[in-house]
Amino acid sequence: MKTYQQGGRLYLDLEDNGGGISRQKITKLFEPLFSTKGSHGTGLGLAVIKYIMERHKGLIHLTVKESYGTRFILSFPLRANFQESEYDTQNMIAYKIEKVDQA
Repeated sequence: MKTYQQGGRLYLDLEDNGGGISRQKITKLFEPLFSTKGSHGTGLGLAVIKYIMERHKGLIHLTVKESYGTRFILSFPLRANFQESEYDTQNMIAYKIEKVDQA
């Protein structure tokens, strides 16, 4: 996990080295009650994150490296540089799936 400031935004960068998230599940991740953990999850965690990000005009960038892990970058506008007209809740989440060569 790391944090940094760049271009009028504050970033929180989180990455794991798990198995990644399948293409079938990636677009459902932020839906309430959807869980990849079966009976061990409530399906509320990422839905709450999305709600918080929307309220703070944040953006979510999600990169999945198939079989190698997932990276979430959450970014928040710094008040001094924020332009309300630039924020679009319909496009606040960006998904990217990367294939990793297994050499």
